[in-house]
Amino acid sequence: MFSQDTVSILSYNVFIGPICPIFPWIPRLLGSTRLQKQIHEIHTLSPDILLLQEVYCKKVLNAYQQVLHKNYTPVYSDGQFRKVGCFLWYALLTLTSFSLFYVTSFFTASQNISIYLLPIFSLLSRYIWHNTVPHSFCTGDILGGTVIFYKNMKLKEFSQSHTTLFREQRGDILNTICPRAYQIVPLMINRKILNIVHVHTNCMGLPSYRKSQILEALHKTSDINSLNVKDTSIFLCGDFNCDSKDPSLKELYSEYHFLDSFIQGNGKGDGFTWNEENILTKGFMRNYPNIRCDMILCKPSKKVSLEFLQSILVLQGGKYTPPSDHYGLMSTILISFLK
Repeated sequence: MFSQDTVSILSYNVFIGPICPIFPWIPRLLGSTRLQKQIHEIHTLSPDILLLQEVYCKKVLNAYQQVLHKNYTPVYSDGQFRKVGCFLWYALLTLTSFSLFYVTSFFTASQNISIYLLPIFSLLSRYIWHNTVPHSFCTGDILGGTVIFYKNMKLKEFSQSHTTLFREQRGDILNTICPRAYQIVPLMINRKILNIVHVHTNCMGLPSYRKSQILEALHKTSDINSLNVKDTSIFLCGDFNCDSKDPSLKELYSEYHFLDSFIQGNGKGDGFTWNEENILTKGFMRNYPNIRCDMILCKPSKKVSLEFLQSILVLQGGKYTPPSDHYGLMSTILISFLK
């Protein structure tokens, strides 16, 4: 005897924007048409489970919640990590405001007028700071930028979710500004448990660092739920920032027997979610090769079998510029629970 349920999962990196505002063709996400397009298409796709990366800004999360709140429950953790990058950036803006003040006061006839300019420049620097992408990265309103939405009419949280930073933060310079994080969210569907592990791993450095992050998330899942990872069904999803054949993922296939939903679901084409044809991938950090870095990896068990019905790339933009530097991956899976 067994019961069956169909679950659709969508993983998507929203792309908060370039960390330095030097690429005019790539607007920051907050308040942009990019954000509107993302929310509209995701609402239309209506996945059962939505996993978002780079949601560093609380206002971006609020924009998603405003549309999805009737059908979805969000899972995230507040961050507010003010790291070294935050103080360096703010110090630069403060120095700039003081420089402008002294330059202006030099050409001002009356010193009384120049005195009032300092607070104006100071306020200006704070306004600039709070309205830039680096502010979102450095303050980290959302811990690690990882957020999960799940349909509350179909799913509910089985136990307390867990969102934390990876202990391994070496190898990626971006981690000094906003550290990488992961989420563990046990969901229940018809009294059956789905173990959702959501990761956003390093995009630079040695594969061994990324492997350490992934294994940490799996072992933490084991500790929290008091289970053996190798004997449990797990859905490991997110932005891995590497190709599906990367050495950091080898152990997932060989020892833990994870299945790649894009391959199992007969996904069309190469499945590149980071594609050089996407204009938003140009000029940011460096040009990476075409890779399938956004993945939904699923692990069956003795009591849970999986049938992959469909895997497709979404949010590609069509005739228009895509709303992110990543394409989204959506997989529909038939889950059979043996009794």
